[in-house]
Amino acid sequence: MKRGTSIAMLVLMGVLCIGCGTGAPTEFAEPVKTLRPTFTPIPLATNTPLPTPTLTATEAPLSTDTPLPATDTPALPTATATPSDTPEPPTPTTAPPTATTKPATRTPVPPTPTPTPAAQHVVGTHGVSGLVIARDKTTFVVGEKAYFVYEALNHTEDPIGFEMLGIKASNGQFNTSWINPDVILPDVPFTHDDGLIFSTPGTYKVALAICFARCDQADADWEEFWDGAATITVK
Repeated sequence: MKRGTSIAMLVLMGVLCIGCGTGAPTEFAEPVKTLRPTFTPIPLATNTPLPTPTLTATEAPLSTDTPLPATDTPALPTATATPSDTPEPPTPTTAPPTATTKPATRTPVPPTPTPTPAAQHVVGTHGVSGLVIARDKTTFVVGEKAYFVYEALNHTEDPIGFEMLGIKASNGQFNTSWINPDVILPDVPFTHDDGLIFSTPGTYKVALAICFARCDQADADWEEFWDGAATITVK
């Protein structure tokens, strides 16, 4: 420090001498005081923290997860299987049930009732036809007398004689309606009415029966006209 101060004084004196060679100044210059340089102490070493790395242009900032929109239905928590000492056997896979085809059910169709053929005159072996018609109705109750009108026709050109005439039911009942010997004239209807009583419910046919000869013998000549029979119901 002393050497530096000495140098500074020499420099100052040199400057003053140069001014003296040019002429005498009218005024004496006041000496300039040179300030002593101040001593700057060396700063003590300090622990400087490392700078925080700054992202460069090439390093893209980490993307942040965009939160998913909330849904109305919260997700069910996943069931966590609790470990056990004994492993459970695998669950058998059940085969899907085989579809069983149900057989088509057929609705039974009721049988179509067979229409009862209308009673009609059909010529028999003696040239005569017979027809029976229910007189008042076709449905009766047990014990009620059913009345019929019968008719016999002669389809020949000559009178045909008979000994007995009556009505016979399909259950075997017979009622004699005409017992006196008589004749059936050609083209002249022989008509009369008679009745039967039925003791059992059912459906019956009633036809005209004529005995033409030997009615009191085993070989009597009978003819029954079922094509012309009436049909009735007894309840």
